[in-house]
Amino acid sequence: MNAADLIAQHEPPGAAAHLVILAGVAVAGLMVIGVSRWRRRRTRPEQHANSHDRSEESTRSEEPK
Repeated sequence: MNAADLIAQHEPPGAAAHLVILAGVAVAGLMVIGVSRWRRRRTRPEQHANSHDRSEESTRSEEPK
């Protein structure tokens, strides 16, 4: 077996391998986005719970006209 035969047997990865790698990168990116949004949503109610609930601070009169 000569060098040309060895080189001919070694084929570069096909399109399917590239698609698998691309899909893996896309899934990893979506996971990073999802985790960051989940963490933001989880911390938001603790920080802003009091600023949005102003039902007891109403300045309008409760008496009917």
